[in-house]
Formats: sequence, structure tokens, C-alpha cells
Amino acid sequence: MEIKDKELIRYSYKGPGYGRKSFTIYLDVKVRGGKRSCKKIEDERLIAINKSFQIAAQTHEQCVVQVKEIIKDLYKKDPRCRKRINIHNEENWKVFEDYWEQVYSFRYLVNEYCAKNELKKAIETIGQLSIYSASREEIQSCLDKKYKGNSQRRMTARLTQLLKFCGRDNVKLRKQPKDITKVSYLNEGEFKKVLANVPSQIEQSLLRLCYYSGLRIGEAYALEPHHLLPNGTIRVTGQVDRKGVRRQTKTKKPRLAYIFPEGVEAFKYWTQASSKERSTIDRDESSRELMKKYCKIAFPKDSTKYLTFHALRHCYAINLLNKGISMSLVAQSLGNTLSVCQQYYVGFELTNDSIEAIHAIVGRK
Repeated sequence: MEIKDKELIRYSYKGPGYGRKSFTIYLDVKVRGGKRSCKKIEDERLIAINKSFQIAAQTHEQCVVQVKEIIKDLYKKDPRCRKRINIHNEENWKVFEDYWEQVYSFRYLVNEYCAKNELKKAIETIGQLSIYSASREEIQSCLDKKYKGNSQRRMTARLTQLLKFCGRDNVKLRKQPKDITKVSYLNEGEFKKVLANVPSQIEQSLLRLCYYSGLRIGEAYALEPHHLLPNGTIRVTGQVDRKGVRRQTKTKKPRLAYIFPEGVEAFKYWTQASSKERSTIDRDESSRELMKKYCKIAFPKDSTKYLTFHALRHCYAINLLNKGISMSLVAQSLGNTLSVCQQYYVGFELTNDSIEAIHAIVGRK
């Protein structure tokens, strides 16, 4: 919401999960074209909610309802945000709840929280406008004002789903062009420098496996020795989430992933390791901080090399592209669509490896 001093004011919350043990409310203040600040809100009611949740006196859902009431009260008391009271149309909210119950509750979801949160954000985007009667121009204006680039594309897709559910198939919303995302990566020499700082052999095997195969961490945890095929590929049949539950792959279909010869020994060590050895790796840390921790040791003054674990997939993809492999084959091995790979890798800088690959293809010495 824009106010006189051109600030955007927003209260939000984060619940327990992914390393967090309690509910936290944040005040996010963004000055247009300038700085942004985010601070935690101290509130006695929130402290009481967290205590009741930690002793299991209240469920997660009950706590969420109470946290939202606190946020609503904060908007009422904040003079900058008086216009934001009752910003959500109850009729729209009913559409969201019906859609979730009738459609999404029957779907296989890797992360139910994220899926539900995206739909909520989409319905909240149009505020007091009615999803049944608002014009295409009004809905499009709300989308374009609040979101840009790939975020706008995601919210447009979710709102389109909700509009179709309401019988408004004729409302055609416009997606903004895709952003070309610049990715950070490590070449093989840099990766080996990082590995030199990893003391644990089980951690080394996990990092090497994902660097040379492009697997997601959940897919690596689901591997078994027989998944390595004689033709130099891995048969990816599923993934294991953070709770240890085995699920389907992200695309719900098995696939083959090419593994570089340098990663085969790591595959064998990882798949033959006992559950006790694997348990020495903190799964939450491995998803968020494991790779970054060792990158900081290897490159203390170069923050562009501080990669997340997921960035190992980018390293793998770029290694393949450098060797002259087509984008479509890279996408197949990663289990991504071609459009997703184009978002990350189109316009990737030509390197010495890729030039040599071109020479080999055209027969030039």
C-alpha cells in the first residue's frame, strides 16, 4: 500500500519448520526506489502462542489463526496502514478454500505448505475486488503492481487456476516475460578446492555425487546401488523428504540422469554407506548451509562462490553445456523442462571448454 511518505508497509509471519521452532511476526518497510528494512515484532500475545505450541497445548492450525489476529490488530493500530483493514474479500477467500478442498486436496504435493501459500498470495493480490466480477484490466493491474518478472508469472498462473474454477475461462491474464536468471557455479578446479576442506568422507561423497550427476538432494537420499546402470546413467525413481518419507520425483516420473565418470566412485560409496554414516549429516544443514560453509573456507574473499547445495545442479548443467551437450539433453538429465533451463542458462558465457567442444564438432583443430 502506498502512503504519503511513499513507503510500503507489510506485516507477515513465519511459522515453525525448516530450522525455526516458533512463530515470528515481521514488519517489512520498503521505500519506493530505495532502502528496505525488516524487523521482528515483540508481542506478549505471540510469546504466549509460542509457549502453548511448544508444549503441544495448541495445534499449528490453531496458532496460525491467533497469529493472523495479531497481525490484523497491528494493521489497525498502525496509523500508516489504516486502509489495510479488511483488505481481503471474504467471497474470494471462500473460493480459495473451496478450490483447495475440491482440487488440491487430491493432488500429490511435494510441499503442501508452499503450494497453499502461493494460492493464498494469488487470491490476496486482488484485495477487495471480487474474483467473480472484477474485469480483466482490474485484475491485471493488481498483478502487475504487486509482482514483477517470474513472481508475476507464478501468481498469474495461480489466479488463472482460480478464475477457471469460478467459471471465468474467458479472462485471459498476461504473463510478463521470463527473467534470465544469472547463476553462480564452480568449475571442476574450484570444486576440488572446496572438497579439500571437507573432513568427512560421507559428506564428500554426497557433494561429489550431486556435482557430477545434477541430482537434487532428496533424489540422492533415495538412491540404491542397483540404480547405477552399465551405460553410465542413474535411474532416478524417487526422492526422500526431510522427514525421511519416500516420495515420487518432482515430475512424478522416473528418469535417467547422466553421471560423469568422476562421480561413479562417489555414487558407490554413498549408496553403500550405512544409515548410521548418513545420519552424521544434518539433513536441514545439508540443504541450506553444508555447501556454503565449505565454500566460505575455500574462497573467504569471494562471496560469488558461496553456493547453496542446490547450485550443484547448475554446476552440473554448465559442465555439460561446456562440453557441447545440447540444452534439451541437459534438461532431460536434470528432470527439468527446456523452458526452465533456458531461463537459467541461455546466454551463458562461452568458455575454453565450450570452444574446444565446438572445434571437436565442426572438425577444426
